[in-house]
Amino acid sequence: MSPRTPVGKEPNTKRRKVSIACERCRSRKARCDGNKPVCSSCSARSEQCIYKVSSVDAEQTNEYVEMLVNRITQLERELDCTRNVSSANLTGPGPAASVIPDRTREDTIEATPGPVDAMGASTCEDDSPDVSQKFYGSSSALSFMRQMYTTILGKDHIISSRDARASPSQSCSAASTASLTRTTAPEHFSLFPRHLADQLMSLYWNRVYVLYPFVHRESFNKAYEDLWKPSASHRTRDRPGLGLGSSIDAGPSSVVFHCAYNAALALGMQFSDISIEEKDKLSSICLEKSKNLLKLDLFEEGSISLVQTLLLLTQYFQSMNIPNKCWTSIGVACRLAQGLGLHLEDGHFLQPFDSSERELRKRVWHGCVTLDTTVSMTLGRPGMLIGDLGRSLPEAVDNDDWVSINGEQSNKASIIEFFSEAIKLSQILGRILLNVYRLNDQRHDKPEGSDGYTSFDVLIELDEELSQYANRLPSNLCWTHSNSSLPRDSAGILLRQSHVLHVRFLHSRMLLYRPIFFQFCRRNSRIARLGTPSSSGPAVVTSLAFHCALTCVQTAVELIGSIEKYSCTAATGAYWYNMFYTRSAAMVVLLGGISPSIHESIGNNTWDFSWVSCCNILTRNLPQYPSVKMCLTTLEALHHHVLRYQAQAEMDPIPALPIGPTSSMDMLQMLQHKPAQNQFSMDSERTLSNALADQFILDNAFDPAALFEDGLFPDLGSDSINPMY
Repeated sequence: MSPRTPVGKEPNTKRRKVSIACERCRSRKARCDGNKPVCSSCSARSEQCIYKVSSVDAEQTNEYVEMLVNRITQLERELDCTRNVSSANLTGPGPAASVIPDRTREDTIEATPGPVDAMGASTCEDDSPDVSQKFYGSSSALSFMRQMYTTILGKDHIISSRDARASPSQSCSAASTASLTRTTAPEHFSLFPRHLADQLMSLYWNRVYVLYPFVHRESFNKAYEDLWKPSASHRTRDRPGLGLGSSIDAGPSSVVFHCAYNAALALGMQFSDISIEEKDKLSSICLEKSKNLLKLDLFEEGSISLVQTLLLLTQYFQSMNIPNKCWTSIGVACRLAQGLGLHLEDGHFLQPFDSSERELRKRVWHGCVTLDTTVSMTLGRPGMLIGDLGRSLPEAVDNDDWVSINGEQSNKASIIEFFSEAIKLSQILGRILLNVYRLNDQRHDKPEGSDGYTSFDVLIELDEELSQYANRLPSNLCWTHSNSSLPRDSAGILLRQSHVLHVRFLHSRMLLYRPIFFQFCRRNSRIARLGTPSSSGPAVVTSLAFHCALTCVQTAVELIGSIEKYSCTAATGAYWYNMFYTRSAAMVVLLGGISPSIHESIGNNTWDFSWVSCCNILTRNLPQYPSVKMCLTTLEALHHHVLRYQAQAEMDPIPALPIGPTSSMDMLQMLQHKPAQNQFSMDSERTLSNALADQFILDNAFDPAALFEDGLFPDLGSDSINPMY
């Protein structure tokens, strides 16, 4: 007989027994309802729920697996719905395209564009404390602009960027902290409409990848195709050594692939026919997704796919007015690459790589080295990998690495051959930065008047390297051939590669001679402002300096002509590089206008024509982004100052040079005893006389006060570089 239940009391509810409790509830000795995959107790505590299932509980194991599969299917359906909703709000360009709505950014903190762009040039006319709190060395465009205004306007109180290294920026990157703590939302995986995505990816492959082959094209394309398929239809991925798209962790459902994919879309977008306003909106969407997907936990182990992603982002950051993003991303990529051993040949590893994996590792590593050298050059900062010669050059091994010439399948050229030649040129550029600009030497600020003969020897040696490099180029990349004689492919890839290599070569040569060119124009004007007597120095040194300076200006003129010819065609690179090269060459040509001997040697017609060409490039050939317009405004102001200087100089007659130990005839005799290795000779007695007359003008006829316009430009300061003579 069962015991009676007292009146007014409910019978006790027995605890429901479960066959198995989760590990969390077991450790706490708490009640577990056995719900799977997450019990109620763990769900309320937001804890990870783990069930330990024995091998004999086959029935419950199957039940647990079935629950997990159902849960995954449910999450995939929710993600697909989110993608469809997000994609419906984005339309591609065309007659019926709707305007992309402006996004609210209440949940994000945007980085404020700075006064210096990622190519190392000033983007504003106002005094900015941020400029003085960052380091921009002597190879940067900003530093060269500082030097030019010091020469032309005669500013006495200048702020050296070397001193700014002790005053780092105090701004806190709140946006970075906020984005790292934010969970990955489904909208960050949303896709553009397929037709728009196909168009942008095609532009990426034909305009960007052929110059920067940092990814394995076949693996990336397969992952891209799987983006538009159900998860069950995705291909098997088991080759992580090929980076993006080759493994589950870097496949179409991974965070790192979506981050790289959006960066590739943003890069391809820069070559599209979409309006600038639409480009800005679409690029902002892509960049916002990449930024929100790139979490700190991705950097814990590192992977080739992550290094590839950072290289793509570095390329895009070069177009922005936030140079530190560009500087930091390539720095992190280099460190991750070293951590993965990409700088080592195969012999250092126990497990060998197949040919595709080996070549991809080379490409990614050399991508880090070349971009590190480029960013160091544009910002004038020490390079992390400048001068690295540790790895062999990449080679073409996959079918995607070849293009047919003149439509003949039997006659093919490798697109990787360009990358190998670009690496060689980058190595020469690295030696220029190390030996002429001394970016990695903290003791480079030698006093004025130090011996310069060694520097001349370095210039001659590096110039010879550049000449040999140009003479040894393969025929399909040789720019000395006429366009009609160059091998042709259907996509115009070879012509594009040849032109890009040509402008890089010309810029490297101009950069080689720019310090001595600048000192040739500045040296005595600085002495005149200090009130000290002028000394023209040894005649041989003056002659060598003149010829180096003239070579610099002639190279700049050639660079401007090449950019004007191709920058409005498909045979060119990114617009921000064309803007950077144009700005750098224009500053050299304009400053050459204050030297009568250089001006006369290149001719007034050439000088004027080069200036008009610069204006055409910046107003007609390049897209009218604010940075391009500001570049033109800056150069126009500089051109105005040079014209005023020329007018002032013409008002003061040039006195006859004294005949004596520094006369032109004596200099010719001295040059005859100069070792032949310098390979410099004077064009004429008149040219050399004008070179000395330049110094006399800078000493006696330069009136900075007559040229100075207060407030037009900030005091950009000056970088001291190693005196060349």
